[in-house]
Amino acid sequence: MLQSFWKAAWRNIIRHRIFAVINVLGLALGICFSLVIFLVVRYEFSFDHFHPGVERIYRVGRTIAIGNLASWNASRVMPALPEALRREIPGLEDVTGFFDADDMIISAPKSKKGSSVVTSFVGESDEFSETVVVSPDYFSIFPHRWLAGNARSLQIPFQVVLTARKARQYFGQLSFDKMIGRQLLLNDSIPIYLAGVVADWTGNSDFVSDQFISQSTVAGAGLNRRYSTDSWGGGRGHADIWTFVKLSPGADPKTVLSKIDQLVKAHMPKLEDPKMQLLPLSEIHFDNSYSHDDIRKAHKPTLYGVIALAGFILILAVINFVNLSTAQSIRRSREVGIRKVLGSSRAGLTLQFLMETLVVVLFAVILSALLAPAVLKVFDNFIPLGVKLTLSGPVLAFLLGMTVLTTLLAGYYPARVISSYLPVISLKGAAEYQGNHAWTMRRCLIVFQFTISLAFIVCTLVVGEQVRYMLRTDYGYKTDAILTVGTNWRDSLRKVTVLQNKFLLVPGVAAVTREIGPPLGWGHLFRPFAGAMADSMELIEMAAGDETFVPFYAMHIMAGRNLHHTDSLREVLINETAARSFGFGSPEKAVGKFLYTSVDEKRIALPIVGVVADYHTSSFHDPIRPMVIGHLPEAETYLGVKIATANRGADFIRKTLDDIQSAYKSIYPNDDFRYRFLDESIKNMYDDEQRISLLVRSAMLVTIFISCMGLFGAALFAAEKRTREVGIRKVLGAREFQLVLLLCRDFVQLVGLAILIASPIAWWAMHHWLDNFAFRIDLGIPLFLEAGLSGMIIALLTVGFQALRAARTNPVESLRGE
Repeated sequence: MLQSFWKAAWRNIIRHRIFAVINVLGLALGICFSLVIFLVVRYEFSFDHFHPGVERIYRVGRTIAIGNLASWNASRVMPALPEALRREIPGLEDVTGFFDADDMIISAPKSKKGSSVVTSFVGESDEFSETVVVSPDYFSIFPHRWLAGNARSLQIPFQVVLTARKARQYFGQLSFDKMIGRQLLLNDSIPIYLAGVVADWTGNSDFVSDQFISQSTVAGAGLNRRYSTDSWGGGRGHADIWTFVKLSPGADPKTVLSKIDQLVKAHMPKLEDPKMQLLPLSEIHFDNSYSHDDIRKAHKPTLYGVIALAGFILILAVINFVNLSTAQSIRRSREVGIRKVLGSSRAGLTLQFLMETLVVVLFAVILSALLAPAVLKVFDNFIPLGVKLTLSGPVLAFLLGMTVLTTLLAGYYPARVISSYLPVISLKGAAEYQGNHAWTMRRCLIVFQFTISLAFIVCTLVVGEQVRYMLRTDYGYKTDAILTVGTNWRDSLRKVTVLQNKFLLVPGVAAVTREIGPPLGWGHLFRPFAGAMADSMELIEMAAGDETFVPFYAMHIMAGRNLHHTDSLREVLINETAARSFGFGSPEKAVGKFLYTSVDEKRIALPIVGVVADYHTSSFHDPIRPMVIGHLPEAETYLGVKIATANRGADFIRKTLDDIQSAYKSIYPNDDFRYRFLDESIKNMYDDEQRISLLVRSAMLVTIFISCMGLFGAALFAAEKRTREVGIRKVLGAREFQLVLLLCRDFVQLVGLAILIASPIAWWAMHHWLDNFAFRIDLGIPLFLEAGLSGMIIALLTVGFQALRAARTNPVESLRGE
């Protein structure tokens, strides 16, 4: 019986191949979109779930506060805390603390030292450190499969454990057992020895490191000042430590956290409120509230949003199928009547029509699997690198589930409708009149489809306009051809001045300034300032730069003058917002007044010598804040370099960058040359918005395509249904444009209704999205008129083609059988 159902389904698909193609394409797009989103969501939710007992593993963090002025969450804690946790806190099965050590360089003794690689500097990296300093208990919380050696060897100084991949890089195809004891060099001079090799992790993790140096090595190598494990202070002299704990089975995290607070309070009595935190390991990948995390984050609301988006698109494709299938039901009424007369039951007919749907869905699933790699490649800049399409068990299960679900959703209602026709009515040809009630439902489905499509059109226009506004608006300073170069702050600060002078000698360099960071704000300080002696201090953002800082970025001085050359902080500039915030009123009145701050617990007065126009120090999400500009030589470890690009080509810029690198290497021969362009930094600030723009634009194109295919199929069926009417009207003298208007009228009304429904929905959604921006575009009527006009034109082009084709049909052809 199934074989006969399959043959009947295939014959019907071949007979109505145009509708079959429309259905296959619509469903394939919906399933492909769902498959890609499934791959992304599954990848993001898989991070660090493969560790044994992951539900009991927590990272210890803390909240750092500066009085009542500011606070932030830190992902690393005091270096002495892990050992104190081991000794003093019950209910902990394992504790480990480790340092990230990207400034440590491990090399093979006989390897030739190559030139440093030029990389683009992006501040905090989104990948975890390749090299970490660990104790043996690291491998208790993060177990690795040992290929040679064991964790106990890390109790000995000058030992290192490597992953298999890293060991192969150093020692080639030598067996792992024979690698044990081989010598490597730490920082080009300190001999260390390979104590073990572990297998590479196959699961997805945010803490992927390849080189594990024993913690006892730092004392023997003279690095204990930076990597001290007995300091409760942390800070510049002591690297803060990553600390993870594994709770004993049944232990309450809140109780353990309370005990950690008490422990820290006992060792750091000056802290009134330690504010320690426990964050589950499985949540680290999604928690973006911690500073200096060095981990790429996923955004759960966005993931849930794209899941909903995939659902919407799949529903649109299913609606498309239902719409066309019910439209074709009148054609098959006689077939249903004959089958029922010959003994077919309604259940058997329903099963047959579900089989036809299954065939279409199978073609759509195969096509979607073929399209998915291309979609992943198109969006590779916005999709995590680890997302790939492989026919693994979960992917096959997903495709099977989509096949069953889509078949039931798309096929059950049309199958029940078609199988419900009575033989007496269908064989008399009256089913056409009986089927007219389905036209109301098809109208509702068309309106629903175009409502979604038009809402996406409005969202695409709004998001695109906001992104363009943010990228093209004047930030209050020049950004073209400016790069920021970082220096080694642990080295002599005098070298920064020497490097500044060397950069000025490069032929392609127009200007150089010394700074703590560019005006964009990632390198700014927050210092306490007051506008009068009696005022209480408040934390104000401060940009540190010398007298070249303001002219270098072409900032506009509204009143007063620029900073003079000094060797310390002796005078300041402020912005307009600061002038109002401190109560000075106009910029002119602020010049000559004083700001008060604390230096070495002494209150000092700094004259305000000028007021600069407000400029953006962060993204357009944030309002412009009060800003102070002053010269702090000890903090200005970055250099801003402006390249003279006027009438110059790409070769000149590359040559200039090479010369800048050579000048840098002459001062810092052992450091990588790191830089970033300021205009690229601004673009990077809006990566999330650009991802949203691309996602919404893609969803718009897919929904419009699916909706237009449905409208095309409905128009094709309507034109065929009204062939005789069109022929009679032509015989009676109707013109082609009148017939086109007649055939398009119903669809234009439906699209117009969709515009009226979609506009307030889109306005509400975009109004709430724009509320996240302090600087935003206006949601004006022209945007909605543009979206509505675009939707109407798309609908008219889709329907008009079929209407014109029907209007040009020779009436002799349509009325031949009358």
